[in-house]
Amino acid sequence: MRSAADFEASSPQKRVYSTDGTTFGILTGGSRRCQMEGCLGRSFAVRWQDGQLTYPCSKGLIDHSSGSLQVGRQF
Repeated sequence: MRSAADFEASSPQKRVYSTDGTTFGILTGGSRRCQMEGCLGRSFAVRWQDGQLTYPCSKGLIDHSSGSLQVGRQF
């Protein structure tokens, strides 16, 4: 796993914070239609500090106090 300082220094892109706000990932620029039936949101590709790639839905993202996004709620 990369250190937070190394990850932060190499990643000037927009951040997405975890539900508890302690860790963050970087938007990779990729997106796709949400796979949940009936959802009209977009799923954005987020690369986390541990290297994991996830696709949180735009309908579950909220504004973070830093101006970034945060995973806010689950459906």
